[in-house]
Amino acid sequence: MLVLENIRHQYGNQTVLDSISFCLKPGQILCLTGPSGCGKTTLLRLIAGLCSATTGAIANQFHQTCYVFQEPRLLPWRTALENIAFSLKAKGLLKKQRLQKARILAEKLGIEDAINLYPHQLSGGMQQRVSLGRALAVEPDLLLLDEPFNALDIGRRRDLQALLLKLIRESHKLAAILVSHDLAEAALLADRLVVLSPSPSRIVYQWKPDIRTSNRDDFYLYETVSELLNIPEITTCFGLNRK
Repeated sequence: MLVLENIRHQYGNQTVLDSISFCLKPGQILCLTGPSGCGKTTLLRLIAGLCSATTGAIANQFHQTCYVFQEPRLLPWRTALENIAFSLKAKGLLKKQRLQKARILAEKLGIEDAINLYPHQLSGGMQQRVSLGRALAVEPDLLLLDEPFNALDIGRRRDLQALLLKLIRESHKLAAILVSHDLAEAALLADRLVVLSPSPSRIVYQWKPDIRTSNRDDFYLYETVSELLNIPEITTCFGLNRK
């Protein structure tokens, strides 16, 4: 479980995050949304331990946390297979073991036919699958996803969203925090949506869906997004009520 209690973070004299509290259990997806510059990425960095909160406490009881960035950030001189296997090098696995495990992941990710290609030879969607595979190779139980599907077209985006849901359903222990500006993505994936205000960022609204992810069809997404866009805290947060 991950628990954040009254997190406050400052850069110099500027308060970026204020009084942020929530928890995340194994097998859940929490979606963070809010206007650009409100501190969503900073919050992920705090959870990852890349920086420390000014005040408050973060209790991360997950054993292995991995960060997936908006850009794939693959090593251009390594093949797709070698990029997936790269994260296992720090675990001391022999090269043969690393590549064997990477092949299994590549098949699960649907990129087994592209394992010998280099990043520049892969589409954006394929590159992001490799990036996700690199994170999954170390068997994390917490994924921090910083808008990883943002630059993809709707087809590739839906494919990777479905893949993420499949992985979490299969593991039962894997949890994820997804940063997204897309309310439809949140309505599709989230077990809980946390909406942050403009900086200094506070939680202004939380939403929990009333049906399972497997039952969220396009009609449900349309209805849910319409409802969310009529919530004053959300419209104010994104400046949608300006005349």
